[in-house]
Amino acid sequence: MLLPEDKALVGTLEIKGGHNFICSDISEDGSLLAIGDAVGLLLFRLNYDDNNEDGTKTVIPEQIDLPADIRWPCLAVKFASNNRLVCATANDDCIHLVGITNDKEEESATRVSLEHSFHLRGPDSQSDALLFPIHTLQVSNDGQWLAAIRNGLSKGATQVFAIPSEGGQCQHWWDVPAFEAPHTSVAFLGGDEKTTPQLAVCCTNFSFYIFDVHQRRLSPWSEQAGFPITPKLPMEMTSRNDYPVRIGYNKATPEKFLFGSFGAFCAVDLSKPLPKHCRSFPERHVRTKRRKRSKSISEELSEANEASEEPVDNCPICLRYNSMLYMDFIEDSEMLVIEQPWLSVVASFPEALERKLYGT
Repeated sequence: MLLPEDKALVGTLEIKGGHNFICSDISEDGSLLAIGDAVGLLLFRLNYDDNNEDGTKTVIPEQIDLPADIRWPCLAVKFASNNRLVCATANDDCIHLVGITNDKEEESATRVSLEHSFHLRGPDSQSDALLFPIHTLQVSNDGQWLAAIRNGLSKGATQVFAIPSEGGQCQHWWDVPAFEAPHTSVAFLGGDEKTTPQLAVCCTNFSFYIFDVHQRRLSPWSEQAGFPITPKLPMEMTSRNDYPVRIGYNKATPEKFLFGSFGAFCAVDLSKPLPKHCRSFPERHVRTKRRKRSKSISEELSEANEASEEPVDNCPICLRYNSMLYMDFIEDSEMLVIEQPWLSVVASFPEALERKLYGT
């Protein structure tokens, strides 16, 4: 379904100030919005008015007053379960866990309190990658695990922390080992009633790894694929000119996940091994990487069936969308893709100040 641009806008929140926004996040139920800049943290309650005649909703933001000890300059913010907010601050290399609850006496009032603060770098930390600031926070679906991601001049660093349910203290759990290439996207998979949480990491060369968070080790699928996984990746992945920037997870299919770049995304089935070659959808596309072969992938798979070999049909690459700004699942088996076509970007450019005519 294609949603028209004029019907997609819910509301615009305009904040006047002299500093650029660094990070932002919206709660899972869409009731809270957190924004961080170089000066402090801003928190808004979002109320929705659905009395419009055309059936659309209008968002009505209301700023929440924060205590003085919570107004830090933030590098990254992320909502966890029960509307708890995780903040990574810039000046002290700390992570703060903020509790947000509604006042029982006054329903329209919101109480904000600091639950716990802890330093990211311990006294025995020797990694140079930990000197760089955090740029992304990820929280597992069950709200029990937190991943803090840093990128720098080297391969970056990812730290995993255990988040207490209530009243406890966050504890450092694990430092994810370095990879053969810098990582670009990190996300938690699973973590619901039926599956245990796993950590997925994608790198600049399209290599990807799945980790068992509880056991602090590679998952059985990644162990079978090998480390490093790059030599075993299909040519259709390694020959791409971009890199993964996002990971999507569908709770309805816990054995699968998506990872994608700005111009394509790949669907990985963890119940199947890596294939030798990936299908492209559509098969005949201008951005499809052609490999020198006398037979198509479909013919090779058919011949493998006839030879009683086990064909591997995994990791299809979708080229249907381009210039993607966002890709993720918003409901079970319901994915949202936001594109920014280049023609609309070019149309917003101002007129040329001077145009040189050919032959003059």
